[in-house]
Amino acid sequence: MAVYKVVKDDRYYVMKIPLDKEKAARAFREFELLKKLAEVDVDESMVASALKDCGVELDGDELAAVVEELRARRANFLSVVDYNKEAWDRVFAEGVFDASDPPFMVVEYADLGDALRLTGHGGAVAKVLLETSGALALFHLTTGMVHRDVKPENILLSSLDGGFRPILADFGSVSPTGAQEGWSPGTPLYMPPEALFYKDTPVTPAYDVYSLGVLAYRLLTGEYPIRQYYFIAVSRHPRISEALRQEALRIARTFEFTNTGTSGAILKKIRDIVYPPHSKAGDSWKLKALEELDRFLEENPSGALITSHERETLRTSLVKAGLPDGVLDVVLKALKASPRRRQPSPLCFWVELRRALAS
Repeated sequence: MAVYKVVKDDRYYVMKIPLDKEKAARAFREFELLKKLAEVDVDESMVASALKDCGVELDGDELAAVVEELRARRANFLSVVDYNKEAWDRVFAEGVFDASDPPFMVVEYADLGDALRLTGHGGAVAKVLLETSGALALFHLTTGMVHRDVKPENILLSSLDGGFRPILADFGSVSPTGAQEGWSPGTPLYMPPEALFYKDTPVTPAYDVYSLGVLAYRLLTGEYPIRQYYFIAVSRHPRISEALRQEALRIARTFEFTNTGTSGAILKKIRDIVYPPHSKAGDSWKLKALEELDRFLEENPSGALITSHERETLRTSLVKAGLPDGVLDVVLKALKASPRRRQPSPLCFWVELRRALAS
């Protein structure tokens, strides 16, 4: 959300919008979405139908409990309290900006910062992952949209009865499921491969699932998955800064040299897979390329070094955090290169994580 100036008291942020009509319009669209999210609802038939895509069938008390848990996730959306209607009306009706009385909106104040501060704290990270994925599930189910910028900095923390409440924020990059809108506007370190490698790929809920996987890995281990550096290093995405690209290349080459004694062979193989010399029109070849990339990362001796490193790093962190080993499979599944091999939606990720933590 665009911010001109932030003023805080004990409970609220007053967010003043830049004196720019386009930015103000974008902020207002986000404001309208946040108001809508405060009132969204799901019922048992809606949830039961969506769970079939996860290979899960529930009924009776268990289904009712899941529905109530999802409804409770409304509390994990950023809450809008008020706005100065007259100033907004002047902007949109007359195109007039008054510097002395700019449009603003009042939102709840997250007094504990963002989720990065919880890195390595197992129980707190589990709460963030469970409630954030549940909020994303509710968001997908009720709006049909994809967030596209899930990361620790967009998960704010608010004090709650001696603990905290995660708050999912920054809905400025949302897109309808199925939309083809050029290059993704999200954050490269949390983008899925289909968004990093290809322009105009249809947006699916599996986008947010991959971001949840990176989020989980980052908060549990303190690191990014090594595959993400490889993906960024070979990506043609224009939002990747030269500094980030060079850092990704350095980390990938160092990892490769440390583990194989060479530097560049894995990078070249990944590049050749995702950018084949004779690609065809349409999107089907892209999905096939991502499936081939998964096979390379799992079955090829050099590519599998990446997956085994991530698995062992995550397993060690889970043991230190005192979290069940089942979380490992949930996170690694979310990090599959092919969207077809991940959990189909945040709802499916949430259901699997919920069960893993219960074990």
